[in-house]
Amino acid sequence: MKDEKIVGVKGKKEHSINLGRLDPKAEYQWLPNNSDDRLLHPLIRNTQGELEKASWEEAMDLIVQKAKDVMKEKGGDGVAILCSDKQYSLNARFNRKTRQRPIAHGRTAKFIE
Repeated sequence: MKDEKIVGVKGKKEHSINLGRLDPKAEYQWLPNNSDDRLLHPLIRNTQGELEKASWEEAMDLIVQKAKDVMKEKGGDGVAILCSDKQYSLNARFNRKTRQRPIAHGRTAKFIE
């Protein structure tokens, strides 16, 4: 850290598997944190089509409601969530709120037409 900004990352030399080495993705993963374009909160379109700041709860409730609307119209297979292991908690929360079964996790996926 320097001047309240991340300036790099280092692996832990004592780590038993990677011995402190980072792959290219991990080595540069910190760069977006300093971007002026980085979103720090959700944005939701108002009735005029303009983006407005919203809480995380408002954003999740809107996503869930829209998904429920699609599932009501098209059935349970009208919505699919594809996520990585790191996004699993968000996916699990969405599934609980919509009572939707998990469709994809990690490297497996069920593609729905």
